[in-house]
Amino acid sequence: MIRQAVIWNCCLLVLGLWISPSLTQAAADSNAYLTISVKSSPAATCSTSLTFKQRHWVDLFQNPSFEQSSRTCTFPAAYLSFYSEGNTIHYLADEQGCIFDATGQQQLKISHNTRRKLQAYLQLLKKKHYGELLPWEEVQTLLPRKATFEIIDLETGLRFRAQRRAGSKHADVQPLTRHDTKIMKEIYQGKWSWKRRAILVHIDNRLIAASMHGMPHGRGVLSNGFPGHFCVHFLESTTHRTQTLDPTHQVMVYKAAGQLAEYLSKADPYDLVDIFIMALNQHDQYLLQQLLPPDEQTKWGVFFNNWADLQYVYKVSKLEKKPAHDLLYLEVPVKIQLYWKNRGKETRQLTFTLMRPSPAERWSVNCDLLSSGES
Repeated sequence: MIRQAVIWNCCLLVLGLWISPSLTQAAADSNAYLTISVKSSPAATCSTSLTFKQRHWVDLFQNPSFEQSSRTCTFPAAYLSFYSEGNTIHYLADEQGCIFDATGQQQLKISHNTRRKLQAYLQLLKKKHYGELLPWEEVQTLLPRKATFEIIDLETGLRFRAQRRAGSKHADVQPLTRHDTKIMKEIYQGKWSWKRRAILVHIDNRLIAASMHGMPHGRGVLSNGFPGHFCVHFLESTTHRTQTLDPTHQVMVYKAAGQLAEYLSKADPYDLVDIFIMALNQHDQYLLQQLLPPDEQTKWGVFFNNWADLQYVYKVSKLEKKPAHDLLYLEVPVKIQLYWKNRGKETRQLTFTLMRPSPAERWSVNCDLLSSGES
């Protein structure tokens, strides 16, 4: 998102492919073109894109051929759009440079050389779009108390200035001015919230992957119309009260670094339960879909279409943790409170079911929320 244009253009020339000078749209006289976009989720309005008008790419998508493959695209690395004769066809690409239809189920037949070139472009786009995964100990040297910096919301691209005021285990931060407070509130759709968001911290020409919530609390000293401060977390930062990692912040840090899939594949199963509850609370359909087993997607899809009534989810009980290193199946009971727009508060005892094919593979997560009353 923020890099020197000269360096960016030189990197593209090294790859040996001609690209449209515009990164957002093809020239007006082009009949067909391909746009490759990197963004943090399908719904994100902030993206970094390249547009191709080369005959090679146009021919590939004007006459697509699909092959038999067991591969699917669960975590898209990029979103491809092919424009031709007034029509738009969407595709997905994974980290290996494989291309799939919009469902992620059918793989496009492409040459090894094309896959290699696409991988190279994806790496360049990701470096431009996402932030560095930098540990909190290192961030503190870049971000001392009273340092001012810019926060960029990765989903919307909205940005505002902020200042670190305090915090030893993570950064306690305030918007710099009333105008910055206004932009921050716009990011949260006009209502302060504890919801976590993936952000980039821009300081000293560097973009650092981070996570913030949007709820004023504690003290605030700046004349900015923000009644308190908010928290910004980085890799390996902890809460001040418990001095433990907050998985709901850490997952957003990895998302801001473009490494959401890697984090979920290695996460502790109990952390995944917390992340599942957070995703429910934040109506984060994309994150929930990454956690759910494939055969549960359809059933939950109906819930996603009607979950505006669910306003808030709160975990009441602490998780009873036991060693799970060698387990393939795990049930985790959790008491939660749900706040419904039309029904008020409701307390339920839910069971979260976690499964994986082998200890080397990632957990999938499901819960009996739907079978226990909601559909």
